[in-house]
Amino acid sequence: CQTYGTVIFCSRIINSLVDFVSSRWLQLAKKFISKAGSGGGGRSAGACRHHHHGRAAALQQQMQAALPDFTLVLDLLHVAEHRWRAGTAVYGETDPHRAEWVKAQLLDLLSSRAERVIRRLREKASTLRKSSQAHKTLRREADYLDRNLPYMDYATYLKRGWPVATGV
Repeated sequence: CQTYGTVIFCSRIINSLVDFVSSRWLQLAKKFISKAGSGGGGRSAGACRHHHHGRAAALQQQMQAALPDFTLVLDLLHVAEHRWRAGTAVYGETDPHRAEWVKAQLLDLLSSRAERVIRRLREKASTLRKSSQAHKTLRREADYLDRNLPYMDYATYLKRGWPVATGV
C-alpha cells in the first residue's frame, strides 16, 4: 500500500476495482446482447460506434467550454467495454487468457499508463493483416484511447478520491 494524503492506494483495492468493473461490464453486455437479439436494434454496430464517437466528442467540447476549470473523467466502465472488445480481437470470446489480458490492460490504465496500452495495441495490430477484423479492431481501440487520453489520468483521480466509474 502507498499513502497519498488520506487515501491509501493498495494493489488489492485496485484489483478489486478492476474485478468489479469487469464483472459489471459483463453483466451489462449480456443484458444488451439479449435485448439486441430480440430485435431491439436499429443501426449496425459500426454506425452506432461512429455516431456515438461524434456525440461524445461534441459533448466533451461543450463541457470543456462551459466548465473550463473542471476535470473530465472518462467512465472506467466505458473503457472496460473497449478493453473487452480489444481482448476479443486478440483472443476470441472463449479463450480464458482474454480475462487476464483485459485485467492487465485495466490495471495499466488505473495506473495512468494509457500510453503503454496504446503502444501495445498498435504493436499487436501491426503483426496482423491490415484487412483482418482483428487489426481494424485493435487500431480502432488504440485510437479510442489516444483520443480520450486527457480524461484517463485514473491514478491522479483515485489519489484525489474521485469516482472513476459509474456505480463505484
